[in-house]
Amino acid sequence: MTATKTPRTWVSLQYVRGLAALLVVGFHVSEQMENRLGQSFLGGALRFGWCGLDLFFVLSGFIMAWIHGGEVGVPERLGAYLRKRAQRIYPLYWSLLLPATLVAFLIPQFATDRERSIDVLIRSWLLLPIRGLPLLGVAWTLCHEVFFYLMFGLLIALPRAGRWGVWTVWLTGTLIAGATVNAGRWPLESDSTLPPLWLAFLFNPLNLEFVAGCALGGWLRRPGEGAKSLSIELPARPWGLLLLLPALGILATWARLQSALLTALPPSLARAVVVGGAGLWVLAVLLRWEASRDARRSMPIFLAPLAAIGNASYSIYLVHYPLLVVAGVVLKKMDRQGAVPSLVTGFGLIALVVLAGVVWHHAVEKPILRWVRR
Repeated sequence: MTATKTPRTWVSLQYVRGLAALLVVGFHVSEQMENRLGQSFLGGALRFGWCGLDLFFVLSGFIMAWIHGGEVGVPERLGAYLRKRAQRIYPLYWSLLLPATLVAFLIPQFATDRERSIDVLIRSWLLLPIRGLPLLGVAWTLCHEVFFYLMFGLLIALPRAGRWGVWTVWLTGTLIAGATVNAGRWPLESDSTLPPLWLAFLFNPLNLEFVAGCALGGWLRRPGEGAKSLSIELPARPWGLLLLLPALGILATWARLQSALLTALPPSLARAVVVGGAGLWVLAVLLRWEASRDARRSMPIFLAPLAAIGNASYSIYLVHYPLLVVAGVVLKKMDRQGAVPSLVTGFGLIALVVLAGVVWHHAVEKPILRWVRR
């Protein structure tokens, strides 16, 4: 049996972050090219890239349990936990939201009256539950992140019986909501006939993806259990990564699988179970592979750039969409007849936003984190 260890810091997390970031960027590049330029990028092959969000949710849950699992049941640690989470998510987000807010008021055509309303602005700045998209559109996922941070905070703050009681009720309600209605779209729809907004967040099936990652992180944290659970035979050399293919295949073919699954499960629950499950499999395989004795020595060279992208993934996620919108407007004016091949445009846009995100990571994100953590 291959020797294993449970690392204090998982390098594999950066690979998952990098993969998730590239998937989301690929999806939005395809979307912008189709909607603004009338071009198809790679025949729409990257339209499934929205599933990168599900990878992020699973990963967030794992990180919560891995980093903060030792604080569960220790109420005096709640303040430090909330401060760390706020420092990680808000300052960098605000560094992009501030110019977006200024543009919304100074250049009216870039925002709607709704986006300039006091209610939307407050919810956008605080990442509170919101009906429809916040001012910085991609931040809708951060609203879910903040909500899950608060739910995990209950594990820290409450006594054993209380915390498991609350989580049992929460997860039961989530499963019921996911099985009976298309709850996954609640927060993004503006139809007044939908259930109350707080229900949309409290019982959204996407929460199950956070919980799945959290369960994996909690399992690996258990004394002796982590190494034991990771000792299942799995080749540590590069070809061991072939075990990622089934999960990646599910992600890539989800659009077709979905049509078959919808007869048994509502779309939102099907997404959480199938796409979230595939994301959990990707994460588990990479963690097991890294835990192998010689995994680091056999790390394929092609994963190095993915790790660099993973390090900058939060900056890339926040920067990429506003930049794509601006680039789409500029390209539409410059290339009305489609003189630039779609492959050149698509890969050029991907390179542009990834590079911009990496630069923002080093020039803005790192200094901000050093400042707030002093």
